Amino acid sequence: MQDDLFSSDPELEQSYRPVEQATAPKGSALWERTTVYTDGACRGTPGPGGWAWAIPGVRGRSGFDPRTTNQRMEVQAALDAMRKEYDDLEAAPVNETIAGHALVGFDLNFFYLDLTNTAAIRSLRIEGTTYTIFFQAEDREYSEIGMVFAAMTLSLLQGIEKKK
Repeated sequence: MQDDLFSSDPELEQSYRPVEQATAPKGSALWERTTVYTDGACRGTPGPGGWAWAIPGVRGRSGFDPRTTNQRMEVQAALDAMRKEYDDLEAAPVNETIAGHALVGFDLNFFYLDLTNTAAIRSLRIEGTTYTIFFQAEDREYSEIGMVFAAMTLSLLQGIEKKK
């Protein structure tokens, strides 16, 4: 079940793009920047959980799952926000292990400015803290940049381990 956070305001219902995007010419720096706040939580693992996302002052949504995990709710919030922005978004669920840590998430494909893009959302939980990782690249660059994203993810996980 999903609940649109701003459904009572017809003007917000018409357009969910932030003001900076709605007034900026396509391809400008303002068009490319959107800040979306996401959160997910769960009582027990697995257990009842919820997720939400918001673009401050513009739009947001929330939802729940009666039996899920914290990590899945974190990535669901990010996935739903991306789906609202990109109608043709394709998402494939992913479960992987990196440096001994189980990550859940989605691999995404979508069009932006007439280019095909690939993105990944991953989430993991270590000692009561949930980390969410998001990266994106245009498909022509992804084969090279994908290795950089993998190295950055591994470095992050190793850095977290050192702090324990």
